Amino acid sequence: MAEFTRFGWALMAPGIEADVSAGFLAVDAVSDYENLCSLDVLGLADSVAGDQLEVYKGFRKQLTRDPEKGWYEMGLPWKGDHPPLPTNKEGSLRRLHAQLSK
Repeated sequence: MAEFTRFGWALMAPGIEADVSAGFLAVDAVSDYENLCSLDVLGLADSVAGDQLEVYKGFRKQLTRDPEKGWYEMGLPWKGDHPPLPTNKEGSLRRLHAQLSK
């Protein structure tokens, strides 16, 4: 059974005994779908503000694609002017030895 709703045409099966082999969905308004998915409908704009362009360029520079696996890889995002973090090797080794002794 087909019914016109506020979202367009919807197909519904009347019950278990229904023959669904002849059912199909016809989309005749591709532009309606594109308008629904666009940010303009929500009043949003995809614009670069402040230093975001530099952040985006840095992101694109680090982004690589693994040819074997097909996924994208990149390093962790770090602040450029942040001082180096202290090493925690001694504390990690103490925790490891404590866990091993338990």
